[in-house]
Amino acid sequence: MRLPGGDVDLELRCSYSLSVPRLEVVRSVPGTLWEAAYGIHHVGYWSDDVAADVAELTGHGFVTEATRPAPGGGLHFAFLRSAATGFRVELVTRLAQPGLERVWNAGEGTGR
Repeated sequence: MRLPGGDVDLELRCSYSLSVPRLEVVRSVPGTLWEAAYGIHHVGYWSDDVAADVAELTGHGFVTEATRPAPGGGLHFAFLRSAATGFRVELVTRLAQPGLERVWNAGEGTGR
């Protein structure tokens, strides 16, 4: 993962709701943007081109907080925060959507 201070190895653990819209609960990672917080942490969007969308948002005053390179180049995801309001956005490559949907669909019949 690439943070403003450089590259780091982080273990992110999360759980998702089985209903739409998906709610994601992420385990707190002290000293990072995933530190425990109250309220809505971020909203997530699928992106056909994460790097281009990051450039668009930074042009509108957002600050890049974290990125993860994708295998073969490009970005797998990015977290950006509005410098004006603190509103945080996660952009995830649309290439990850089928895999995540398989995981979400597998859990629907489990009663969890």
